[in-house]
Amino acid sequence: MDNDNPYKGSDDERWFDSRVGDSLKQFDDAHKPYTPDRFEFEALVGAHKQALRRKQWKELLLLWLIGCFLFGGMMWVLERDIVWFAILQAVIACAAVGYVAVMFGKKKVSHRWNR
Repeated sequence: MDNDNPYKGSDDERWFDSRVGDSLKQFDDAHKPYTPDRFEFEALVGAHKQALRRKQWKELLLLWLIGCFLFGGMMWVLERDIVWFAILQAVIACAAVGYVAVMFGKKKVSHRWNR
């Protein structure tokens, strides 16, 4: 008798196996979970990593854009220097164009799985 299972070999277990065991095995065989193959899993992981990278770049560009806008406003209020204001507004415009290009550009880069 096994110490882990005190009911092993008992009448209840034998009765259960004889009455329900075959039906339960058929049910388990009919309802096996789908397990994707390695390549599908690698593609899923790659797509997720790429989506995370794009999201991080988007957030970083937005942070820079907001920072340039605030710095430009600060320089305008404190210095009243039109040159600083014009330079920083040009930087903000370039950042906005870069943001739009990154967000709406159709870059298709193939990534290989690194082992």
